[in-house]
This record gives sequence, structure tokens and C-alpha cells, in this order.
Amino acid sequence: GGIFRPHVPAPNSGEEKTPVRKGWDVGHRVLGVALLACGFWQMGEGIRLYAIKYSVSESAEDNLNIAYWVWIGVMSALIVVGGGYFKFKNMSPKNTDNDEVPVGDDV
Repeated sequence: GGIFRPHVPAPNSGEEKTPVRKGWDVGHRVLGVALLACGFWQMGEGIRLYAIKYSVSESAEDNLNIAYWVWIGVMSALIVVGGGYFKFKNMSPKNTDNDEVPVGDDV
């Protein structure tokens, strides 16, 4: 745990999160989204500054911006789809009909 992070209740304990912990969760999420937005903005500005410094044509700069946003979209889609896949995979019921442990050729 962190030094400044408020206590989080144990899972299935029935204990409610304190208002301080709820505030921490919201603040942590907002800060993360803000930093992600700053990173996206910084990349766009970096592409613009690169184009100015190295006299890149406007069409090449536009193509680089398009390539950057396509890359961000593909990576975001992979994260969302992958997260959904593993969440679904972990939710699917386990085979409880056969409690026997496979032996020998049954593996």
C-alpha cells in the first residue's frame, strides 16, 4: 500500500469505503485521465514542432498526425477488446460436473 493512500476495505467484508477513500479513487481517476490527455496533446505538439524544425510539408505532417491517431485507436481498441475478453473468460463457469483429476491418457 501507499503511504498517503487511504485504507481500502477487504473484498467481501461488507465494509463501506470511507469518504476519503472515495475521494481518493475519484481524484486518482481524474488525474490519470488528465495526464493521458496531456500526453496526447504533447504528441500532437511534438509532431507540429518536428514539422516546423525540419520543414516538413503540410501534407506529410497531416499524414503523420493521421498515422499517430490510427495507432492510438488501434492500441486503445486492443486494450478494450483484450480487457473485455479476459473479463468474459474469467466470468465463464468452470466445469464442475467432473471433479475427478485426469490421470494418464485422460489429460
